[in-house]
Order: sequence, then C-alpha cells, then structure tokens
Amino acid sequence: MTLKTWIAAATAALGLTLAAGLSAAAPADGPKRLDKVDFAKFTCADALALKQSDPDRYGEAAQWLAGWLAEPKVNLVVSLPAISEAGERWAADCAAQPAALLRDVAKRVDGKKDALGLAGFRCQEFLELDAANPKTALALIRWLDGWNAQALRESKANFYYHKKHMQSATDGCMKYPRNTLVKVVAGKYR
Repeated sequence: MTLKTWIAAATAALGLTLAAGLSAAAPADGPKRLDKVDFAKFTCADALALKQSDPDRYGEAAQWLAGWLAEPKVNLVVSLPAISEAGERWAADCAAQPAALLRDVAKRVDGKKDALGLAGFRCQEFLELDAANPKTALALIRWLDGWNAQALRESKANFYYHKKHMQSATDGCMKYPRNTLVKVVAGKYR
C-alpha cells in the first residue's frame, strides 16, 4: 500500500471516528481530562465511563492499546481504520463484562486492512503525513507509544505527553529525514 493510499484510508477512518464522536474535542471549560491510564487496572466499566464522558480520550486510549497489543517481535504494521473498528467492538464486548480488564477483552487489531508497515517508514514520509494530516500523524505516535510500552512490559499510558512525543518525533525527523520513524522515536538515530 502506498503512503498516499494509507493516508486517505486513515483520514477516512479518523473522519468516521469524528462522526461517531470518538475524536471530538472536549470543551475548554469542561471537566478535567484523564491524562494517565494504567491498563493493568483499567476495567471495562472504566472504559465505558470514559467513552461516555470523554469520547476523544477513549479513541486515544484505543489507539495506544492497539499498539500495546501488537506483537513486539514482528514487523510493525498499523491500521488506523481497524483500530477505530476495534474500539467500538471493545466497548460492545465490555458492556457484557464490566468487571473485566479492557486489555483482556481487547482483541488484536487486524494489521492487514489498510495497513502501513512501519519498519521501513522513513522520517521524510512521516513529515509528509504530518503536513497532510496532523491528527493521523499524532494517532501514529500514540500507537507507537503503546507498542513501545508493551515491548518494555509497561502498562501505563500518559496521554499528556503524546503531543510532546509528536514534537520530538518531528524535530528528530527534520534532522534525520532518511532514518526510520521508529529509530527516531526510540532515540536511536545517530
């Protein structure tokens, strides 16, 4: 799949997510947003409450958790359309078992549908993606953060830092456009 085709599919998926209310911005004067989640303790009841009170953050949590559920030792493949579908499926599955942990209910995302292989994804491509669709680029950073956390055997997501991670990735990619995004995000670009 080409980068342009993937951007179009990912943008459409995020558009559907927006239409469903999963990525709508929280009002500035609204309640304080949940900035950290420990998925080792985050139950389905917690997920359903989050989806109801802050659909945007629930969508972000689904992006991070999908990365966390990806196999750490295989080729990095992300599918944002599949993640959007998985987030809805997880919520439906959670309704029947509110005491279960969300990460136990969540199923692995099918990485073949509208997928982008990240192992060879160059920084120049990431910068083009960021210029074309910053929300999609940020979703990609969230997924990578979840994937990296799983590889490090961590279960905590800190959503507050994702925009800072995005800026660091952009800065690193501007310095080293021929390196892969994964190397730059991991700080192994020298």
